[in-house]
Amino acid sequence: MILNLVLITVLVMAVYHDLRERKIPNRILIAGFGLAVLVHGLSDGWQGVFFSIRGLLVGLGLFFLPFLLDGIGAGDVKLLGVIGALQGSSFVFYTFLAAALIGGLLSCLVLLKNKQLKTTLMRVGMILWQLYWTRFSLSVLQGLRSRDNDYRLPYALAIALGAFVVAWMR
Repeated sequence: MILNLVLITVLVMAVYHDLRERKIPNRILIAGFGLAVLVHGLSDGWQGVFFSIRGLLVGLGLFFLPFLLDGIGAGDVKLLGVIGALQGSSFVFYTFLAAALIGGLLSCLVLLKNKQLKTTLMRVGMILWQLYWTRFSLSVLQGLRSRDNDYRLPYALAIALGAFVVAWMR
């Protein structure tokens, strides 16, 4: 129960700051992780601590490649890690999948609103074509980097919505 309240608090605060400032403050994420380790540690001892750390590492790992490709911010990576620390590795994995679907939908809506959907889809198609012909050369992935910050989505919203969907489906 307390971990669910911490999760909701962290998500609401992260979304608020990400929408307003395009940044998720570390103090929110550190507090969420600290409470996750504390509560899991008090309830399950060292197993609880390792449960939190494993969830953190899974969450961080899932967003590592998108972060390296500049597709997602460091705060979003850490937020997914904190979700893993609070709720565990399977919850964070499903949150990652739900956030990807929701984030894709939100991104399409933003691109559609700004009349950039067709151009973006053509660019992605070209990159996929190049990946196929270059045997998945990592240099081609550099073309995925966002060129226009005006169309970047505050991804904490997609992550939070994904976490709420997963929690609701549990």
